[in-house]
Amino acid sequence: MLDTQGWFWSVHPIYPHDTDYGGVVSHRAIVQWLEMARIQFAVAAGTSLPELLQHGTDLPVTALNVAYLQSIPFGTEILLGAQLVQLRAPRMAWCYRIQDSAQTVYVQGRSDHAIVQVTEQGWRPHRRMPELLECCFRSLLVAPKSPI
Repeated sequence: MLDTQGWFWSVHPIYPHDTDYGGVVSHRAIVQWLEMARIQFAVAAGTSLPELLQHGTDLPVTALNVAYLQSIPFGTEILLGAQLVQLRAPRMAWCYRIQDSAQTVYVQGRSDHAIVQVTEQGWRPHRRMPELLECCFRSLLVAPKSPI
């Protein structure tokens, strides 16, 4: 669901394979969840990463910043949040938040992405915004409120 501040939220259970031997969520699961949140955001916006690839566009990660604020215990039902904070060719960025229903924030993050054209010769930066991204994402762009 998309809230009034541009955050897309999805509920996610914690599975045993998401945890380490101490019964808390491991960092590898958190990075996967951030990607899941971004993919779910794209679907809610009206596109998908396979559709972007079919149109010759990819969004490789160029930077990832994650702040682990506190451990997430096994058994917690979490909310994955993603918010689009930059959309200007050849770059885009998302902010992320992982929290519970009581709004206890466990993780905040940001990922920066290149907007590239996929060709037979490899990747080339898009100098102009691809129409599919413009149509689906422009209205969902918000100014970032977090330094992450």
